[in-house]
Amino acid sequence: MDSYALAFKLARRIVADGLLSQYVQERYASFDSGFGRGIEAQEIGFVELERIAHKLGEPTPRSGRQELLENILNQYLTS
Repeated sequence: MDSYALAFKLARRIVADGLLSQYVQERYASFDSGFGRGIEAQEIGFVELERIAHKLGEPTPRSGRQELLENILNQYLTS
């Protein structure tokens, strides 16, 4: 039970600090407009997605900055 209580306190602090919300917002910004919004609203199906994927081709890889985010979480765990 103590572990759950500590996890809850840390999660509440992480959310209150707002540091991770910036990264989440940047990562999923493409869902705020265009066909990304249609995907999120479930207005675009697999057939339409297939057509879009063929039209646009392979996406340019972007870093998810996993190591950076893990280090941020570890700072909360060790403080």
